[in-house]
Amino acid sequence: TQGTRFKWEENEKIFMRYKDHKVRYAKLAEFKRSGVATGSFCQTCEVICDPTGHPEAHKLSEFDAKDLVTPTKLLVAKSENKKEAQYFFNSDTLGYLKDAIKSTGVTHVLCLGTPTLFQALPKSINKLLLDIDSRYLGLLSPEEFCWSNMMNFHFFQPQISLSRLQEFIRSSNSSLAVIVDPPFGARPELIINTLNNIKIGRAHV
Repeated sequence: TQGTRFKWEENEKIFMRYKDHKVRYAKLAEFKRSGVATGSFCQTCEVICDPTGHPEAHKLSEFDAKDLVTPTKLLVAKSENKKEAQYFFNSDTLGYLKDAIKSTGVTHVLCLGTPTLFQALPKSINKLLLDIDSRYLGLLSPEEFCWSNMMNFHFFQPQISLSRLQEFIRSSNSSLAVIVDPPFGARPELIINTLNNIKIGRAHV
């Protein structure tokens, strides 16, 4: 009904409020320019912030500037909500995946729900992370991260993310590996649909 649609649109506006990728990432760029050695990341606001005067109820995580190359270190893993549960790869798993990718000789890696692999890949590999965790909006640039849901191939900011994905696939010249870590209990047909959409996009660029 029209009322239901209106309510859904209003809820979406509330959900998307303050989640502009460029605005959030600007906070990180500002921190880097400052040259300070330590900072604070708000798990509530999902941005790097000045703890002075910040709401006491918000959960802050302290970090060293060098930790920014491994952004998952700044984040508290979500494990209570099964829909968004996060269990980051350990060093053995990362080592195995990196060796497997290296053996294929690909130049591009598309990481679906695999942020620890994304940050562990060498600079010689072109990489792009697609993940549902909006906290990466404040830690990775629009060239590195697309906020999306692999369960329905939905992009929350399609004007930026879809064009970036298409550009990434195009630049791979078919030298592309796709690594997926689906949510626990995810229906395989939904993941297959997402992979098919990526494949279709690859054929169109």
